[in-house]
Amino acid sequence: VLSRIDWETSEELSRCLSAKGYSPRTAHEVETDQDLLALLEANAGVGFVSLTAPRSANTRRLKLRDLDVSRIVSVYAVAGRQRSPVATTLLNLLRSADWSSFGVSEPA
Repeated sequence: VLSRIDWETSEELSRCLSAKGYSPRTAHEVETDQDLLALLEANAGVGFVSLTAPRSANTRRLKLRDLDVSRIVSVYAVAGRQRSPVATTLLNLLRSADWSSFGVSEPA
């Protein structure tokens, strides 16, 4: 099993796999998505990646319907504080984006 070393859902994934009766004998953690893709392309194992991870024409992704692992990503800004034009643009883009393809009904 291949995964990212700093993936915040690693423990949740392990619990879900154990609950389904699967406990991998070995696991390998890598530091970057590129390293993970290289190992997958070399047929070194099975990997778990987020929906937003880079894609490769040489690998195949399958959505695991019975495995519900999620994460929360937050952006904070102090209300009423003057923001740079770049920060304002970023916040407006995040607010106006269609997040439904990621399973998010609307940003908070």
